[in-house]
Amino acid sequence: MQAIFPAWRQAFTSDAEAAEARRQWALGLVEAGITDAAAIKAGLSKARRAKSPFIPSVGQFVEWCREAARERAGFPTVESVLAQIVRYSHTMKFPPSDPRFLPEISPVAYWIYQHIDKYAVSHARQEEALRMVRIVYDEAVERAARGLEFPPPPKLIPDDIGAGAPSTPEQVAAARAARAGIRSMFGGA
Repeated sequence: MQAIFPAWRQAFTSDAEAAEARRQWALGLVEAGITDAAAIKAGLSKARRAKSPFIPSVGQFVEWCREAARERAGFPTVESVLAQIVRYSHTMKFPPSDPRFLPEISPVAYWIYQHIDKYAVSHARQEEALRMVRIVYDEAVERAARGLEFPPPPKLIPDDIGAGAPSTPEQVAAARAARAGIRSMFGGA
């Protein structure tokens, strides 16, 4: 950090102050869950692009690490996540007959979808729904900063699977059971 921010001596005039700052930074990073070397390297990359010659606070550096984690994980915006969740929830209640109309949902949005109160979000005003999604979104950012990779959402089985192709009664029953199992995971009937 001293090499990146040439005005660091303005903040730390003695070796004792610099040593205490290093201790506080280590505590701040651990408390924020930024312990992954990749997250710290990404934060340092953001620091090198900073325009100020003064060393940032540990809070600013933590935010840079989280921003880098969002970029690395391909995070959509909170507004985009809410829109994806609304479309996906609607599809879970009213599946389209044509599988081409199944909505896309990013791995991050799907993880958030699994961890929010879907009923509350669906009945809230836009601002309140965004606030609820942002709480879980921030948790997802923290987990990404610690190295969590979000798996892709499961593929939905369309209702007309096997349509037009000869199917045995066992295959039809298995497809219906699979669809029912997927729907039950999302609170569907």
